[in-house]
Amino acid sequence: MVSNHLFYVSRADIFSVYPEILREILVLEELLDRVPLQLPSEFEWQLKQYFRLLEQQKKINAATEQGISLEKVDHTYWEVKAKSIDEVVSPMTSPASGDSSTPSFRRRRRLCILDNPIDFCDIAAYNQWRLEDIVRAGKLLHQPPLPVQFDDEYEMRKVYSMIYDVYRFKLVLQQALRNIGFYESYPMLAHETTRVWLLLYDMYLRKFVKREPDTVPQKDQLFHEAHLLEIERCLELNSVKIAAALTRIRIQNSAYNMQCLLPLHLQDNKVAVVVSNPIITGWINTFRIRTKQEANEILRQLGFELIEPPATASFQSLLNLFSPREKTGYIPLTLNRYKWDRLCPQVLFIYPEDRSKFVQSQIFVDHQFIIQDRSFTIGPTVFSNLLDYFEVQGDVLQTHIASPRSTAYLASLLANCNRVRNFVAFGCGSKLAEYREYMAELGVTNVKLFAEPFADIPHGSPIVDKVVGILANPPSSYSAVSDPIDLICSRGGDLSMLEMLSESEMTDDSRQRVSKLLEKQRETLKLAMSRPQVQFILYQTHSIVETENDTMVQRAVEYTNQKAFDVHYKAMKEREMAALAEAAGNTLVNRLLGRQQEAAARAKNAEASEGGERDGTEGGADGASTRKNSEEEVNVPPTDQFEVVELPDFCPQRDNCLDFKECGVYLSLIKRKEVIRLDSKYLIKIAELRGIFGDANNEPRFNVKVTKRTDRKSEEQDAHDLHNRKKRLKRRGSNMDSLITRLNTPTQASLKRAHHHRMSSVEHKFMF
Repeated sequence: MVSNHLFYVSRADIFSVYPEILREILVLEELLDRVPLQLPSEFEWQLKQYFRLLEQQKKINAATEQGISLEKVDHTYWEVKAKSIDEVVSPMTSPASGDSSTPSFRRRRRLCILDNPIDFCDIAAYNQWRLEDIVRAGKLLHQPPLPVQFDDEYEMRKVYSMIYDVYRFKLVLQQALRNIGFYESYPMLAHETTRVWLLLYDMYLRKFVKREPDTVPQKDQLFHEAHLLEIERCLELNSVKIAAALTRIRIQNSAYNMQCLLPLHLQDNKVAVVVSNPIITGWINTFRIRTKQEANEILRQLGFELIEPPATASFQSLLNLFSPREKTGYIPLTLNRYKWDRLCPQVLFIYPEDRSKFVQSQIFVDHQFIIQDRSFTIGPTVFSNLLDYFEVQGDVLQTHIASPRSTAYLASLLANCNRVRNFVAFGCGSKLAEYREYMAELGVTNVKLFAEPFADIPHGSPIVDKVVGILANPPSSYSAVSDPIDLICSRGGDLSMLEMLSESEMTDDSRQRVSKLLEKQRETLKLAMSRPQVQFILYQTHSIVETENDTMVQRAVEYTNQKAFDVHYKAMKEREMAALAEAAGNTLVNRLLGRQQEAAARAKNAEASEGGERDGTEGGADGASTRKNSEEEVNVPPTDQFEVVELPDFCPQRDNCLDFKECGVYLSLIKRKEVIRLDSKYLIKIAELRGIFGDANNEPRFNVKVTKRTDRKSEEQDAHDLHNRKKRLKRRGSNMDSLITRLNTPTQASLKRAHHHRMSSVEHKFMF
């Protein structure tokens, strides 16, 4: 019997629960916080770096004596930066400073314009599914999945985009099947729900029209291999009922089409756009093709023409861009032409006449050209420039591998950077062997992959001991990704990721997954900022959710700075307690020497008793005020604190062309308020603190880790004062017993004041 259950369109934003989940995480974090924090101001760490730099300097001196040249070999093969950037970038100064702050410079039109893919797409052709693609999708959705072979990557992207659309509409399709009692009539298909959705959505795209008779034999053969014939037969027997059920659902919700029944974040056709877009975006593998000229020559031999960028204009001519008569210099892509990206090195956009034929050419077979969505190349591009920007050198680290292609792209950029010593990446997990094999196929040799998660790396591990920069890219909701299929294909076809990207409602499982997601993001940032050698962190997500982006970064920075403050505050209080304890010892000696008059002590006690009641009422306020004043006295060095700063404008045109919403990526730069450069100047600074060049007592050193030791200068001074007191005591009389006896002898005045039955104090010796 046909039932008619109502289907309600979900207008709720599934991302609205993220702030609430983050608040719950912060509450639990206060109860259990195990992230260790080591500060650069700790003298033990400074001493460790000192001896390391000293050993390094000894090796340099030995090499110089042997006549070995120590000049760095410039192994840069690619045009990493435009000439305009080289002229502007200066240490610790953003390329966007200066002229870009003027209103006239901001008002001019952006020159880094990307071609709009919608201008090249044929959505109607995308919605025409081929039988071969349906069979491949059916095999992938089988439990367990059946083996599938793809002729090229374009074919793979097409199949996974079909599965993405099926997952998008699964709630609507499932409701229609439930309304007609489909699974009650065919219980043997209850475990084949995803494949039922696949064939049902194909019927919907065909508007429930039967296939052409001449295609039936081929369809029967292909569907038989994928075990889809029985599912199709059951659906065709109920096609009229299903079509009517879908229509009723649409009418009940006043939906113009089925797409209007989806949540807002799933209503766009972004997958259809990127899959049907004939323009291919990717990057040249510099481990295979060394120079840009060589890449241009290979593409020319394949029949493609380069669109040259317009010549760099003067500032005055740039101001003339307000005039409508002035041409912008933008040249759109046309057939069999390509252009280089202005922000991301090695990235190009190419418009082939036959996309399938092009992706099977030798440039793909030899891994010379790697297909990659531009949103996954922006983060590595910015990160690779930060070492030069901050003028630091050392190891760099990537916390997670969301896409091995993106990691390979970052490795190719870092190969052109002389400041990088080692590049390590964590989080490969069970795919470690697969990722290493992929890197070997691409020829990548400058990256070390590890299966362990970044959070499991011990705090003192030598692997990360020299890391100065971290690309923190924990998993995110990927809600900003314009091409989710590129992400899926780069991960080898991760169906679980595809299902997550097409979620349309927040279930208990989804809420638990989001909680783990936010916990991992916060833990990644906290651990990255807990290591003293790390000078900057580039945080990257592919999300539109504010909780994952700005809120996550601000909360993590506040947490780390507060923890550093607590360490210094505790050290200050322990120094104060040590000073008070020593002062108490000095008071005892003073009493033995008779330096305090008994009358003065009684007067002080009387004054204290008179103000006791007043102190009782004001004690709480005084305690709070004392705590506040103590906190104001805490001096946290800028090297122990982090701050969030604006991203440097690395665009060659310096026109802030990086728009997060357009690019599908979020980036946030976190740096120490004072960047530490482990160079010869730092070596000399630590040597001065150790007193190698003279008296180091002029500027006392504070050790925030071993807080029980007081300052050396104060210890020596107090010991000297105590020694002088003992000398004076010895001059008055070396016999301590005679001194105590004399002190215990009562005077006439004390005897008169004493009660008649009070025993003499002579009979009760002082006990020490």
